[in-house]
Amino acid sequence: MPNADYDSAWKQAIELYWPDFTELFLLEEWGCRPAPESQDQELAKCSRDSNLGLFRVDKLLRAPGVDGQPYLWHIEIQAARQRGFAQRMFVCQYRLYEHFQLPMRSIAILGDHSPTWRPCRFELAAGNTRTTFDFETIKLRDFEDRLAELLLSDNVFA
Repeated sequence: MPNADYDSAWKQAIELYWPDFTELFLLEEWGCRPAPESQDQELAKCSRDSNLGLFRVDKLLRAPGVDGQPYLWHIEIQAARQRGFAQRMFVCQYRLYEHFQLPMRSIAILGDHSPTWRPCRFELAAGNTRTTFDFETIKLRDFEDRLAELLLSDNVFA
């Protein structure tokens, strides 16, 4: 049985309805900032690793932050729990930074059924050397208690 492709609709909607995405999930008004530019064509240059194998970034956009500076927006849509997910987010972040040399917001949209699975950090430590990578997590289950309000909203993602 082929794997379900839950990501495609999300990828298209995020790019087409970016202001709605940022308003509902990031609680940020996009305002008159320019629309994001897809960087998906650049991803092939960053997507192979001998230890991790092929990995894909779900969505990569270039858009200004609130401060007007250019950022990369790395967005992963994860429909099921996955061992090593936080590590994968970290690897994507440093590979993309190495390639683009731009600050990056890493955002995970979690659509799994577990109320407790909320990866948001990856840490490495050796002696007194420590690397900590925190990323933003949006858990779709957290919106269940707002269902009536969301159904009345004009926001596409609601």
